[in-house]
Amino acid sequence: MPSLAIVVEGYGDVAAVPAILGRVGNAFGVNAYAANPPIRVKGLAQLVRPGELERWVKLAQSRDGVDRVLFVIDVDEGCPVSLRSDFETRIQQMGNAVTKPVSFCLIKAEFETWFLADAENLKLALPEYGWADNVAVIDPSNRRGAKELLDSLLLGSSYKETRDQEIMARKIDIKSLYASDRSFKRFVKCVTSLDYDDLDFLAT
Repeated sequence: MPSLAIVVEGYGDVAAVPAILGRVGNAFGVNAYAANPPIRVKGLAQLVRPGELERWVKLAQSRDGVDRVLFVIDVDEGCPVSLRSDFETRIQQMGNAVTKPVSFCLIKAEFETWFLADAENLKLALPEYGWADNVAVIDPSNRRGAKELLDSLLLGSSYKETRDQEIMARKIDIKSLYASDRSFKRFVKCVTSLDYDDLDFLAT
């Protein structure tokens, strides 16, 4: 059963990422789980600085019972693919200092873009939030201010990351979101270690 040391940035991510990780494992037949409470960093701006990524990798892989390390970080600006390539190069340059496989899910914009992409399902699953009549969001991964936009869709409540992120993470439609959101598709691949052909088959 693969255990992952998770590195995140937001306070809400600390509970939400392990919750969604376990659901991804169940949906795709992989018994993956977070080995420990996630490690929280200050975000992409910290990791791009020389030595910082390397420091957090060493800390994460040193935790007891860890098989792999997974970074789940928002990319407010820039290209997630290019940044991931830069990070992977830095990992290679660490040589034997890296003792566990390390992968990166860099979410374009914010974690909440996943909720926007799955808003129609969440509206059905969590009616107590009093959703707006029209919750469809065009191209959510390219929308700035995902938290604010999500909040505007909740007419019966307001979105609070530390309260609501885990709740929504436990209700998203995993396979539907896999099919519709590129960064979530990457997250599923990182969690399961399956290739996309196998994942596409399992998602149908």
